[in-house]
Amino acid sequence: MRLTVLGVYGRYAPCGGGTVSYLVETENAKVLVDMGSCSLSRLQKYCNIEDLDAVILSHLHGDHIADALPFRYALPILRSRNLLKGKLKFFMPATPHAEATIISDCNNLDITYISDRLNVKIGDMMVCFFAMQHTVEVYGCSFSNDGTKLSYTSDTRDNDAIDTLIDGADSVVGDCCTLANEWFEGCPHNTVEEIARRSRNKGVRLLMGHLDPKNMLEAYRTARRINPDVVLMSENTTYKI
Repeated sequence: MRLTVLGVYGRYAPCGGGTVSYLVETENAKVLVDMGSCSLSRLQKYCNIEDLDAVILSHLHGDHIADALPFRYALPILRSRNLLKGKLKFFMPATPHAEATIISDCNNLDITYISDRLNVKIGDMMVCFFAMQHTVEVYGCSFSNDGTKLSYTSDTRDNDAIDTLIDGADSVVGDCCTLANEWFEGCPHNTVEEIARRSRNKGVRLLMGHLDPKNMLEAYRTARRINPDVVLMSENTTYKI
């Protein structure tokens, strides 16, 4: 299993960067996870749009769906050129309704609305969804193939469902934009310290995602003091799981 980072920044990206998007691949499956800014153009360095087996949107905040709108324009063009065969599997939350309505207004998508503990098979990959806690409906997910497991928390407050999500995983892509000294009551994100501690306790490598460009080096040093098995992910980089 391979994870290619198309965009790694949360909320906003620095000059030349992109917001959250990952390409997860096995021998027989290609799944695009979240579609932040720059994701559509960067995807095509590694995979043709028409070769995707599925798209997953973990939640419908702008930094995770920015390129879902131009993506809707690409699909009918590809179909008109006989490059797209059938509808593309597309997994997303049903809310917020305004964003869901705009994205789902596309005849080329085979949409499944995600629910907690939904399990789906995509090619040779099993995907399981877990409800997380944020300001909108949000799902983490795990990808399993041939004894290898990758988990993705998406954006979430600290909660015990994270332990279930990452149990038995080789690596977890974690929400790492907030340090403990930046956390406030009602903050919609877990802290770097919390996800580092949970991944360490489960013996899981932490792949730091949803980064804040202003604090990411401090976040990396902090996470590494808690869980030495940590990677500060870089864009346009592929990691073996």
